[in-house]
Amino acid sequence: MGWVKLSLRPAECRARRPAAEPSAQRSLGTAYIALVCTMLVSCGGEPSLAPPADPSPQVFANSPAVTAVTPVSTEVESRIDDIVWTTATDPTTDAPIDPVSNYRPDAPRIIAAVQTYALSAGSIVEAAWEYNDTSLEAFTTQLTLPDSGAEHWLSFHITRDPNVPWPVGTYEVTISLDGTPVRQASVEVTEQS
Repeated sequence: MGWVKLSLRPAECRARRPAAEPSAQRSLGTAYIALVCTMLVSCGGEPSLAPPADPSPQVFANSPAVTAVTPVSTEVESRIDDIVWTTATDPTTDAPIDPVSNYRPDAPRIIAAVQTYALSAGSIVEAAWEYNDTSLEAFTTQLTLPDSGAEHWLSFHITRDPNVPWPVGTYEVTISLDGTPVRQASVEVTEQS
């Protein structure tokens, strides 16, 4: 089998050969294509369809984009924030007015306030008190929420007899939601403020 040298410079070919009629040029072009096809067939070059070695996803410019839709929840997670110790709360909202880090023995009450989020109606919030690791069961308080809401303040307190000061020591409260403890904090009653 012989090799045919192809020239990429058509101007050289025109310069070497005499001008031919247009039909003769077409005949040469047709013969050339026939020769190349014959060479391919004689070499066993049958046309075959084969997948590419590394198939990549095809992107079609005019196809609409398809995206997975993840439902968005507008539901707020139910939770109770940290306990805030205070000397007073707002009468309307129950929010702490005067937060403190400890109490004096003459403080009229010890108040623990918590902010709640998205608790459902009927939820039970309980405060269990201790003094120096001794349970004060008589002061345990339970609140049942009458309605649900995005945000509420709740406060729990223990009050002393006006004639008897608070004993110095550590007072602790555990806040539970529907029987499960969710927050716990302690505060000191000291002679110094």
